[in-house]
Amino acid sequence: MRTRITRLAAAVTLAAGVVLVGVGSPAQAASGGVDNPTGGARTYFHDDQDIVIVSDRAGDTHAASGWIEIKQADGSWVRRPGTPIYVPGEGNFQSIPVNVQREAADVRLVACLQDGQNGQPYSCGRRIISGS
Repeated sequence: MRTRITRLAAAVTLAAGVVLVGVGSPAQAASGGVDNPTGGARTYFHDDQDIVIVSDRAGDTHAASGWIEIKQADGSWVRRPGTPIYVPGEGNFQSIPVNVQREAADVRLVACLQDGQNGQPYSCGRRIISGS
């Protein structure tokens, strides 16, 4: 009888463990950052707060720009915010809240240099952080 109870207890414990493996918090994209190739611009995404931070890290004549892109279910990427975050001047940064509706999606970070508010981003660094 004791062996039977021991086996039953072991089976219940194993079943509970299997159930608990499937239970947990919802998947989220990870937080992380990327620099452009020269290190003059950095984009950082903080998933817990859904915020993108772009900083100008070099004392040169170039500004920094950056954004994130969220991978959609169809495989396409959506830029957030819609236009690059532009940050002129060494040591300056700007943080923008973004709404990541696909919490388990991959997020691509982009950090670039940019000359002037209306200039085009160039010399970009990219990094994909996994969403699950």
